[in-house]
Amino acid sequence: MIIERITSLEDNRIDDIFKLFVGSFDKTERRDVEQIKTLIVSESRMHLCAIMVGEEFAGFINYWDLGEFYYGEYFAILDSMRNQNIGTKVLEWIKNNLKGTVIIEVEHPLDDIKTRRIQYYERNGYAVIDKSYRQPDFRIKDRDYPLWIMANTEIVNTEMFINTLKERIYFDFM
Repeated sequence: MIIERITSLEDNRIDDIFKLFVGSFDKTERRDVEQIKTLIVSESRMHLCAIMVGEEFAGFINYWDLGEFYYGEYFAILDSMRNQNIGTKVLEWIKNNLKGTVIIEVEHPLDDIKTRRIQYYERNGYAVIDKSYRQPDFRIKDRDYPLWIMANTEIVNTEMFINTLKERIYFDFM
């Protein structure tokens, strides 16, 4: 498995990434594709990466290097590539290559799929650190959505992480 950063809109995997992105995340949970295209070439803190198994596109991960910590924004594997431990290998790659704290947002465990997703992250070293978090809407100011925050390390000052996340990821780009 290879994880490669996309640095050009001419990359032949970009269409596959955006097709999977739009199909995997509800409109309220995702940035506009055009905004991501702009960020690819203009924002060094954002890392949009293709996940490759051999020569085959398997998925993507999008994360931000915020200095004090990393924020895993999006992570998706193609349905046809699931059940091959690719996701676990990606999380291991993150652990080995992104030194320090990594935080992610997850949906409340309101159904079996969402519960299993949280359990999956827990099996891979993440723990819920905040259950009262509200993700700002990417399109409508003053609207937000309830999510949980998980991290791969113990967090002492959760509020600092959340404020930094909102300021640098959401408010800077609205």
